Amino acid sequence: MSYNKKLSSSGFTILEIIIVLAIGGVIISIVFLAFPALQRNSQNNQRAQDVSTVLASISSYRLNNSGNLPDQLALNDRVDNLKITFYEPDSISIVGVLSGAAPPNNGTNLEQVVIQNRSKCNASANGQPTGSGAGYSDVVALYSIQTGSGSAIKCKEL
Repeated sequence: MSYNKKLSSSGFTILEIIIVLAIGGVIISIVFLAFPALQRNSQNNQRAQDVSTVLASISSYRLNNSGNLPDQLALNDRVDNLKITFYEPDSISIVGVLSGAAPPNNGTNLEQVVIQNRSKCNASANGQPTGSGAGYSDVVALYSIQTGSGSAIKCKEL
């Protein structure tokens, strides 16, 4: 008597399993590489929104006080009542008219905002304010954002 056994293949071969695991590994590594950049962009957008909120508050103060900027104490009081994420009242400071204000802690302090009166943002000068004094009535805010290689200074006008 002779029996013919037919081999049935049910299940996956080891090669198919290895290929599926390799594809899964590639997908997971792509997600882990993209996640920090997405998180950094989200935080930078929130910082920019916070700075816009502070500038709007300063604009409101100027409208109600004959065009004058708030002093540091008044600014701290206003910032206390704002809903902002990254900044504490004492990390937002107003500086006078300077010829080239120092950026927030040389661009490395992500929790500091410097408000400067009578300036304009200059896109070609790394975000530094340009011009000061007579003829410039804008208020600018200097703040730092995260980049892939550290931080960069941004300038936002009122």
